[in-house]
Amino acid sequence: MAAKLFYCDPQSHVTHSYDELRRDLGALKSIPKLIDADDGYQVFVYLLAALQANATLAIGSDANTDLPADLFCSEPTDDRSWRAVSEHGPSSMAEVVLSSAAQIALQTSGTSGLPTWVAHQLPSLTRWVRVSEKHQHDVWGLAYQPSRFAGLQVFFQAVCNQNPLVRLFGMESRAVQAAIEDYEITHLSATPTFYKLLCTESVVHERVQRVTVGGEILDARLADHIHRTFPNAKLRNVYASTEGGSLLVADGEDFTVSDELAERIQVVEGELLIHRSLLALSLQPNVVGEYYATGDLVEVLSQSPLRIRFISRRSDVINVGGSKVNPLVVERMLLEQPQIAAARVYGQKNSVTGNLVCCDVVPAEGCSIDKRQLRQTLELRLQPFQVPRIVNIVAQIAVSAAGKTLRRSD
Repeated sequence: MAAKLFYCDPQSHVTHSYDELRRDLGALKSIPKLIDADDGYQVFVYLLAALQANATLAIGSDANTDLPADLFCSEPTDDRSWRAVSEHGPSSMAEVVLSSAAQIALQTSGTSGLPTWVAHQLPSLTRWVRVSEKHQHDVWGLAYQPSRFAGLQVFFQAVCNQNPLVRLFGMESRAVQAAIEDYEITHLSATPTFYKLLCTESVVHERVQRVTVGGEILDARLADHIHRTFPNAKLRNVYASTEGGSLLVADGEDFTVSDELAERIQVVEGELLIHRSLLALSLQPNVVGEYYATGDLVEVLSQSPLRIRFISRRSDVINVGGSKVNPLVVERMLLEQPQIAAARVYGQKNSVTGNLVCCDVVPAEGCSIDKRQLRQTLELRLQPFQVPRIVNIVAQIAVSAAGKTLRRSD
């Protein structure tokens, strides 16, 4: 019988089975304090070892980074060996993950500012992991780097159910589409930016059973594209952050706060606040008061139960001479133009108005973009301060390591 696949990288033609994973865990001599996220498979080996040993582990993009002295609340290591994972059957993987007292540190995405370190214990990292017989045949597409919170969510769900992981991040859309079919991927989790580039009118993936969206705002237009591209998949929209973990789940744009969280989530002046008890362990001592301001701006649809729709990130809003511009509103207008395949709207510093609204646009296949005509079209539907003053025609949209659209001009 062939060994069960654990990890596959279609670009480098590298594959590892669960048998190899157990063997490599058993061969480890030590666990570093900080590991580089470039080698996905090695990250998972060290991560499982840290979980088994109840160790502290930081996963970043530079193994020479200096970690904050107070990043971890304690040093919860003991003398348990990770070798036990290589000696027991499939259920031991889930046992290691769900019972560990390890602390895992990750960096925030840096989409709108400088990345910072955040340390979690396993309950906040595995809040939505489900282990059951019905998940035993899932095949996961890994569209995030393993150093990202969302990437770890996919890893934990897959490894606890002994599912294959197929690396998709960093690949061109056509290569991703091919991998979905070649490896018979059933579950995908990615940012809206990823799906915007992946979903086309000519491609349909019927095998995919579940599509999870997170990290950015999902709008109705993209949800329609996703439903057409994955006609047999259930859509799951997740609100999560590196600071607070996975908190809310919806099947569309609107989130209903559960009874369990009703006393720990509130909206003040249009901004979502979460109770300090929901935060990563390393952040809780630094919160002033009982609630943490997420920086996420929302519209309240109802109070009881609390139903909200996300509008923007506070840091993404562009201040133009005192007027506020939501870049997502302008992007939606741009993407309604048939000659535009993808768009990014952001602010650029200006000595007169404070900021200028700028945009990068990718032409649709076989199309050209007339900048002057595009601005004239937008002037009919937007306020003058919302219309991009600088339009750049680019081959691709700039995204962060977390797969999100970059909002900084640099």
